[in-house]
Amino acid sequence: MPDQNTPTVLILNGALRGAEGNTGWLCAEAARQLQGRAVVDVITVAEGGFSLEALEAALTRADALLLATGTYWHSWGSPMQRLIEVLTPLENEPALFGKPVGALVTMDSVGGAELSARLLSVFGQLGCLVPPCTSLVLSRLAVAVTHNGAQDPHDDDIWQLGDLPVVLDNLLASAEGRPYRPWPARNFVRLQGAFPAAGPLELGAPHFLPPADVRR
Repeated sequence: MPDQNTPTVLILNGALRGAEGNTGWLCAEAARQLQGRAVVDVITVAEGGFSLEALEAALTRADALLLATGTYWHSWGSPMQRLIEVLTPLENEPALFGKPVGALVTMDSVGGAELSARLLSVFGQLGCLVPPCTSLVLSRLAVAVTHNGAQDPHDDDIWQLGDLPVVLDNLLASAEGRPYRPWPARNFVRLQGAFPAAGPLELGAPHFLPPADVRR
């Protein structure tokens, strides 16, 4: 039985396939990982069956919001778009104002990172707070790399399912006023001296295309 200090996280699933498919699975996994740490409410927009009053009550009750959607032609699903339109009158209202928000995005291979940035920006304009490291974009390619065991040394710099706990930790940290947690990232070369205003800039990013002498 959660005590009165247990935060409430509202997962808003705006994917086309609702509770089915990749995004629905990711929402269920997030809810599973939050068990014992938060009270979790889930609204699956595509399924409907809830009133506007119930939606506002769930938002008001929540201490943090987690948005979820697939990527459809570089944008979010139509259920998420309709949700944003419906929430417009709640801009800067208590249901949204100051609530930490994160995003779970699934995609085939491209478009998810830009989508996530735009989606969080929209909710920031609605009055929400975007903490660091609270956006996870999972692609079919990244999941395949993780599962086939043939990982590249630089794979840690690609979003993977193993990054989900960091997103959830930071969402709860923001709601509870605790320090944030960074996720693994590639360490680039730290530059020194005068500002390099011109010329090639080498920060140690990996070369993954063939050198010029073997390109066709």
